[in-house]
Amino acid sequence: MSSIFSRLFFLLISCLLVTVLPVHANAVLSLDQSRNELEGHLYALVDDAKALTFEQVLSQDVYRDFVPLSGNPKREKLDAAVWLKFSVTNPNEAQTEWWLEVQPAVLEKVDLYVPEGPDNHMLYQDGSSRFFSERAVGYRHPVFKLNIPAGTQQTYYLRIDSGIWRTARLTLWQPTTFIAAIGKEQLLFGVYIGLYALLVLAGLWFERAMRDRVYLCFSLYVASCIFTTLTSTGLWQQYVMPSHPQWFNGFYSLSVTLMIGCCVQFFVVFVQLHRQRPKLTRYFLGSVWAFCALMCAISIAGNVRYAMFAFWLLVFVVIVPASVIVLWRPALRSTSEIRWTFVFGGLLLLGCYLYSSLVRYQWLPATWFAENAMYLSSLLFFLIVFYAISRHYYEMRRQAERAQREVMRMTQRSGQELERLVHARTDELLQTQRSLETALLHAQAIQQEQRQFIATVSHEVRTPLAVIDATAQNLNRETPADAVRSKARVEKISQATKRLALLFDDYLNDERFELFSQGVTPQETAIRPLLADAVEATQSLSDQHGFEIDCDPAALVWADPYGLRLILRTLVDNAVKYSQSGSRIVLRVINDNDRNWQIDVCDNGASIPEEERARVFERYFRGRGSANRVGTGIGLTLARRFVEQHGGELQLICPPEGGNIFRIRLPQKPY
Repeated sequence: MSSIFSRLFFLLISCLLVTVLPVHANAVLSLDQSRNELEGHLYALVDDAKALTFEQVLSQDVYRDFVPLSGNPKREKLDAAVWLKFSVTNPNEAQTEWWLEVQPAVLEKVDLYVPEGPDNHMLYQDGSSRFFSERAVGYRHPVFKLNIPAGTQQTYYLRIDSGIWRTARLTLWQPTTFIAAIGKEQLLFGVYIGLYALLVLAGLWFERAMRDRVYLCFSLYVASCIFTTLTSTGLWQQYVMPSHPQWFNGFYSLSVTLMIGCCVQFFVVFVQLHRQRPKLTRYFLGSVWAFCALMCAISIAGNVRYAMFAFWLLVFVVIVPASVIVLWRPALRSTSEIRWTFVFGGLLLLGCYLYSSLVRYQWLPATWFAENAMYLSSLLFFLIVFYAISRHYYEMRRQAERAQREVMRMTQRSGQELERLVHARTDELLQTQRSLETALLHAQAIQQEQRQFIATVSHEVRTPLAVIDATAQNLNRETPADAVRSKARVEKISQATKRLALLFDDYLNDERFELFSQGVTPQETAIRPLLADAVEATQSLSDQHGFEIDCDPAALVWADPYGLRLILRTLVDNAVKYSQSGSRIVLRVINDNDRNWQIDVCDNGASIPEEERARVFERYFRGRGSANRVGTGIGLTLARRFVEQHGGELQLICPPEGGNIFRIRLPQKPY
């Protein structure tokens, strides 16, 4: 195993050394093909101060400083202009029009000096800083149209002034060949960006289905790479902002910084560092995004050259090593898919770099595959990563399917067991049903007997009540007018008789039984007439009691009028029965902030003893003070039951100054 790694290391060092070997250049390029690369036919002059004019470049003192280039021109210094000189001959008499393409698209200012006579040159300008409408050819790269006569040698001078390029490439095309190449290029770019867009959508779909951050981070990473591809290749300026060249550098800087930030963010989530070391993850990602935001702000402010130089320097010197240190151990401890993704992805990108270097220094031919190796390798890298993260989804899906099959088997077994239990319990349920039906019939018979008994009692009681009432009326007529006390007593007998008759008519009937058994029927009810009815019904029992009704005549409460009449009669009757002669009884109605109706029945008699207050609403309870008074002890129990059926409450309040207050709270009408 160690020998294999030794051989791989030796091969890697050999390839790196090969990439720096020089290649000899030819002086003059012969245009004998439809596409001619100027690599190896260029002479370069670096203008450190960017102060040389074209006339000074042609002078003998400066002209001798041009040095031949073995490959494509590279940016030697950050803030310097580069002059290029090349000579061509055209052996084809039928083809005199040639187009000069200058790559890359990020070159801001490109000036071409074309010979127009023995001592005259014409200046043509292009670059990303110019409007697309001012370009000779509406293409993402600077393109110049040249007229090269057949059989002559022409020398051209090109000046490049840009701060965000690393290497340039010059190509002379026949126009028809160039247009055909553009068509193929647009098709390939469309397929390339379309595949990236599909990866973005697939990642978003997986995130929606799995609720896992890694798919969202993957989609953002791929989307940022699409943005960077559009800005770095000039497609963004060509199709999105052809009329705003001043924004090109800002969008390019924004795309690059977003790509680096999204890349680090994705790999942190990919190796699940945020779950293993959440604190380290917050500090690390916060530092990366703060650095990217700072560099982007500096670039947009106008210092794009220095900002991009510092950005890439810190990326390769700080961010990449720090990311490797932070992510290395979590990646090794993670799943096999993550480990193999790092291995294959790293080898793929390293191989792409070595291959591009060999082509750049002419150790390998510059084929179509070589020109698009970076795009193809990045697409393949994202496909590998997507395969790794999608394996998690498919593994969970397989587990879910296995679990579903197991659940189906368990369900079938449970169904069979349940069916057996159902058959076993059917007889028991039928027996229970018959028992319930028998009990229900028995209860209905008892209830019917109770109704018949009460009806019989009511009928039997009404006859003596009618006799008593008739006798009282006869006594009233026969008593002399001056016998006031006798007439008052006879009147009390008559009122008590009428009250008993009204009680039988109102409450000992079928409707009242339904009310007790099924509940109340609330409706809008005028409260003052019910208060007056309660006072009038109690007059026969009153012993010089004073009554006061404090109520708005138009007040309407939401209650069952029959039940509320019974409640009020019960409360007023108790107030008269258990208070001293001449006591004052107040019936008061208050609207409590439009939320509840409050009905108080107050007396100023003796307060109920404290030890009896908690039991006054118990069925059949009667206090010590009721020993000599008629009653059954169920009136307050029924009253509270009626109030609670209305959704309200009945309370006993004993003020410190004496007396008793029975307070009814009823809710407002629901809307």
